[in-house]
Amino acid sequence: MKLHTGTDITKISRFESFLSRSDEYLQEIYSAYELKQERSLEFFASRWAAKEAFYKALCALEKRTSSFKAIANLISIEKQNHIPYINFDRETFIKKTGAENLPQFNISLSISHEKEYALAFVIIYL
Repeated sequence: MKLHTGTDITKISRFESFLSRSDEYLQEIYSAYELKQERSLEFFASRWAAKEAFYKALCALEKRTSSFKAIANLISIEKQNHIPYINFDRETFIKKTGAENLPQFNISLSISHEKEYALAFVIIYL
């Protein structure tokens, strides 16, 4: 089994301006599903960290340099039974990046936050 990992830590206070940002701006980063959730600093920061961690793991797998901003809204952090998971729009990613040889993979996600920081760790495994 091949593993590709990514991790990210971010300061929660960086996201204060996100609480007053328009949906149009936020749609560049967050999915429609995410924007329907209750918005808080921890929410924005932890989702950002999870997306960055996934992006880093994906770059290790794909060896491409697509920008984070170009694919951020294709990554949706959702929950099932209070457990976060990544819903990745693979087909749109392939169309946008031309990554026709992107292998099928599974994703594990862990998110944590406390007063000042949000942290995420992602494992992509083939």
